[in-house]
Amino acid sequence: MTAGAALATLGCVAALSACAGASSHAPAAAARAASCASATADLAAPGPYRVGSAHVALTRVGASGRSRSIDPTAWFPTATRSGGPVTCRSALILFSHGANGRATDYSRLLTHLAGEGFVVLAPHHPDRQQGGPGEAGDRTDDMEYLLDHLGAIADRLAPGLAARIDTGRIGVAGHSFGGFTSADMAATDPRVRAALVMAGGERGPAAASIRVPVLAMAGGADHLIPVALVRAFVSRLAATTPHGLLVIGGAGHGAYGDGCTHGRTCGIVASYATSFFLTYLDGLRSADGLLDPHRHRAARLSLRTVGMPPR
Repeated sequence: MTAGAALATLGCVAALSACAGASSHAPAAAARAASCASATADLAAPGPYRVGSAHVALTRVGASGRSRSIDPTAWFPTATRSGGPVTCRSALILFSHGANGRATDYSRLLTHLAGEGFVVLAPHHPDRQQGGPGEAGDRTDDMEYLLDHLGAIADRLAPGLAARIDTGRIGVAGHSFGGFTSADMAATDPRVRAALVMAGGERGPAAASIRVPVLAMAGGADHLIPVALVRAFVSRLAATTPHGLLVIGGAGHGAYGDGCTHGRTCGIVASYATSFFLTYLDGLRSADGLLDPHRHRAARLSLRTVGMPPR
C-alpha cells in the first residue's frame, strides 16, 4: 500500500496530514521532557496521574482487500493527582484484546497502566464481524498499522497527545488471542521493546526469535489457555532473552479483564504488569522487585525468571 493510500484509509487525509506534521515538529520542551515513570510502594494502587480516554473511528484495508474497522481507544495521563499539568513524556503500550472482545473489556487494567504514566493504545480487532483463517495475521497488521500512523492517530484521539509519546519506548500487551498477537509483534516488529503475554503465546518457532523482555502470565484455573500451553511458549524463548512465567494460582481465563472478580488476583495482574513495564520501558530499577523471584513470597503465586530483573 502506498503512503497516500494508507492515509486515505484513515478517513480525512488533509486533517490527518496536519496532525502528523504537528506531531513530527513537537516543541523542544516536549522533546526534552522527562519520563512519566514513578514507582510507588504499592503498584496495585492507583498511580500518580489522573486518566482520560478517547475513542475514534478508523478503517484500514486488510491483506484480503477488505476494509477493517479497527476503531482504537486510548488511555493516557491528563494531570497529576493534585491537578498539576503533565510535563513528562510517556512510554507507549499497545494492547490487543481477546477473541470476539473489545479493548474496553480491559478498562480497569488499562486505566491503571495509564495512571502509572503510560499511554495505552488499543485497536478493536473485528474478529466477530470478519474473523477467519487469516485473522491472526490481520490482528498483527492492525497493531502495526497503529504504530505506522501513530502521530496522526494519537492527535485525532487527543490534540497534542502525539508529542507526549516517546516512540523509542514501545511495549505490547495482550490477553488470550491478544496474547498470541503481542508475542507475534515481539517476534516481528523491531520497534517493540517489551512484551506482556497474558494467557497466550506464540505457538510456532517464531518464539525463539524474540529478543525483547517477555513476562508471560497464566492462571492456575484457566481451562481455555492452560498453564502448560503458556509454559510451552516460554520454553521456546531463547535463554538470552530476559523472560519470566508468572502462574497465578486459582485464576481463571477472565482474570485479566474487567471480568476479574477476585480483588487480590486483579491487584496481582496490575502490579506485575506495572512492575514489568516500568522496569523495561522506563528503566526504573526501583520497580523491579516483583520480577525478582528471590523477593517473591506469596504462596498462591509461582514465578520463574531467566535474566530478570536486570542487573
